[in-house]
Amino acid sequence: DSPQYRYSVVSLAPQSISALAQYLEMPFDQTQAALAAFLKVECGVHQVCSTQHFADFSLLETAAEFVWRLEAQSAQGGTSAPWQKKPPQQHEAGPAPPREDRRHHLPLLIS
Repeated sequence: DSPQYRYSVVSLAPQSISALAQYLEMPFDQTQAALAAFLKVECGVHQVCSTQHFADFSLLETAAEFVWRLEAQSAQGGTSAPWQKKPPQQHEAGPAPPREDRRHHLPLLIS
């Protein structure tokens, strides 16, 4: 069984890794290593890099943001600039949900 999608190189923005580390309540370095391993195993990525470029897409997109970005790229015939405008909001922000252990969301990342 091979992964459905294959990418040769993925570049991760440090702010994305940091946000994921905070969400999973794991140290930054451990999260970065686990995410790289996950991308290699599950997505067939050959090399995972880190970059500081402001235009990098965050890996922590909602489904709506992902679809919005793909539609924008398709409509423009190329890449889009998602930092220039916000995608449509699906719902109003409500009270924060109770704290939970979120590490189970990515079981392959936890050794």
